[in-house]
Amino acid sequence: MYHAWSGSVPRLWDDLRFPAQNIRVPAGSGASEHTSGAIEFAGNADGIVAGVAQMPHTWRHGSAVHPHIHLNAPTSEALNTRWKFEYSIGSIDGAFSAGDIGTYTALATVTVANPQDTDKHIYKDFGADINMSAVTTVSSIIMWKMSRLASTDELDNDTNAWLLLELDFHYQNDTEGSRQETVK
Repeated sequence: MYHAWSGSVPRLWDDLRFPAQNIRVPAGSGASEHTSGAIEFAGNADGIVAGVAQMPHTWRHGSAVHPHIHLNAPTSEALNTRWKFEYSIGSIDGAFSAGDIGTYTALATVTVANPQDTDKHIYKDFGADINMSAVTTVSSIIMWKMSRLASTDELDNDTNAWLLLELDFHYQNDTEGSRQETVK
């Protein structure tokens, strides 16, 4: 959730961005590259994309990160899709929060209703923040995984493909950069 700031130093928001054309789509992942540059998630199989985010030096150390997605439904049916976001956080020289590499903590699963307008840009947040208070270094890493649950969640009843335009993390910043290059 978005948090209000207090005090004399303004807390500014920015996006740590993962445009669809910059997200690698693994073979057999249930997702594929669309001719538009977006990532297409099939309506009959779970689709997965994953990535790694290094927190910018401008990030307000310890403040929460708010993931959200930008989508397009290329059909106009009154149906729903289900999207799940998972993550694991690692400070420099620290263990990842979810344990072994490739293991994630589920943040949230959300329903996205088809707006019945193929020209619409759909914004959906996951309704929860990634708690970053345990991060001990600048340049911390968030490993993330996002899935469309087309075949394993009965609430995803849209058998049509959907497009992921971008995944973003809203984060607070309060500086132009960090005082140290890295901290160990």
